[in-house]
Amino acid sequence: MTDVFISYDRDDRADAARIAQALERKGWSVWWDRNILGGETFEHTIQRALADARCVLVLWSTSSVASSWVKDEAAEGARRGILVPVLIDSVPIPLGFRQLHAVMLPRTTLAEENTSDFDDLIKSVEHVLRRSAAPASSTSPIAAVDSGRASSGSATLPTFVHQQRHAGAWPGVSRSSLMVIAVVAALALAVGWRWTMRDRTDPSSAPAVEQAARESVPTAPTTGAGRAPSR
Repeated sequence: MTDVFISYDRDDRADAARIAQALERKGWSVWWDRNILGGETFEHTIQRALADARCVLVLWSTSSVASSWVKDEAAEGARRGILVPVLIDSVPIPLGFRQLHAVMLPRTTLAEENTSDFDDLIKSVEHVLRRSAAPASSTSPIAAVDSGRASSGSATLPTFVHQQRHAGAWPGVSRSSLMVIAVVAALALAVGWRWTMRDRTDPSSAPAVEQAARESVPTAPTTGAGRAPSR
């Protein structure tokens, strides 16, 4: 893994060498095509070095803005969000790269490391390297919400409910078992309802009900007032 990959046109090799040396003095590892060994293939070696870099620094100059190689390397850095554009000539930046702020580093100040322009370059590289070194958060969105609620003092879900949200099942009970229990419960409810409706609608039970109702009504005693007169 290399800290900084420098993309430049061959006409700007001396400027690239000065910037590479300055960055190395800051303690960063720097790759530029002067590191290609004899017998290596340019295309494959550059592609591998570009993929391993944590920061891509492109030197825009009069010659590099017309270089397909430089634009391809800059495009890869922009795609990964690790591109630092450096403008060493007063030229229009190629289309597709103008949304990114470019560090102004004129050729006349390249040999001076105590200028504000050079400080801007160092800060830009540091920012990209620090961002690329930050580990990705492994916290799930639900856990982040729960953590935020807890830190804000608001009520949080009980531990059991929190576990169910993440586990997606009841502890010790499989999903198939839950389905069987639900089917059995539904059948039991259906049978009970059917028997209840049968008792309500069965005509054979009507006489027995009426007889029980008659027996429950007390018979009025026959008194003289109620007895028919004898003749």
